[in-house]
Amino acid sequence: MPAAEVANAGATDASYNVFPALLEAALVEVMREEKRRLHIVQIGSMDGESLEDPVFDFLNSFGEGCAALLVEPLPDQMERLKTNYGKCEAALDYETAAVHESDGETTIRRVTREAIEKNKLPVWVEGVSSIHEGRNAITGAGSGVTPEEWAAIEPHVTKETVQTITLKTLFSKHDWDTTDVLIVDAQGSDFDILSQLDFSNAGLRPSLILVDLGSMPGDDLDSIQKFLSGNGYMLCPMASSSDLLAIDTASLMLQAGWLQESGVFSQGSMDAETYQNFSSLFCKFGGDGSQPATPAA
Repeated sequence: MPAAEVANAGATDASYNVFPALLEAALVEVMREEKRRLHIVQIGSMDGESLEDPVFDFLNSFGEGCAALLVEPLPDQMERLKTNYGKCEAALDYETAAVHESDGETTIRRVTREAIEKNKLPVWVEGVSSIHEGRNAITGAGSGVTPEEWAAIEPHVTKETVQTITLKTLFSKHDWDTTDVLIVDAQGSDFDILSQLDFSNAGLRPSLILVDLGSMPGDDLDSIQKFLSGNGYMLCPMASSSDLLAIDTASLMLQAGWLQESGVFSQGSMDAETYQNFSSLFCKFGGDGSQPATPAA
């Protein structure tokens, strides 16, 4: 899809939010400036289309301009993932493994789709499989689950052995040398994954990072924020979810004046709260094409 079409796509959609808009901006940026595909890594892809996946619609809309490495530890979810992306035009690569501190195997706790449907459990239960004990609703009565919900869920929690892989091995295995966007939803393993990033490798330094903090213990929450901000990322908690958006302050993505004029970022393209949030971000980066402003302390 031509860059101009990408820039204007969805410009009048009132439900637009910051992350899809930034994905489109990133796509325009790499197509115009670097003449290449936008490279996306998603860790914790599940089946793609369920539970408001942050990139499924984007990849299906703008696939010919994208390459994506999709990582999911559960084999049955991976099969669904491949089926659901069957008509996508993006260059897709898949890895059936949990990103971990070492290559090998580990145990994951989950509830199968069949058990959820048969026992009429909440649909979100399928999306919170975890290798950690007690960090979310699938591994204990925490993270917002009520005693009544846990009593219904607990009898159907099963354990499976899954393959594990480090980020270094993952990228080497798939000859992956560029990451523009990194999405991590690993139900408690998120800091373990982020801490493996090699920021000294410019190609693998993401311009955008979206991480789900919903299952993070307090110490890890603090560690993630300090880790990302200490490595040059501006942090933007998403008001409507438990996600944290981190934007590389060295990235050119929000510095070009034409982005502001493209229609991707306009008051008509998103609701008032989202537009206000984006305007604040844009001002911090320097929306006139100049060097980015120093983020406020």
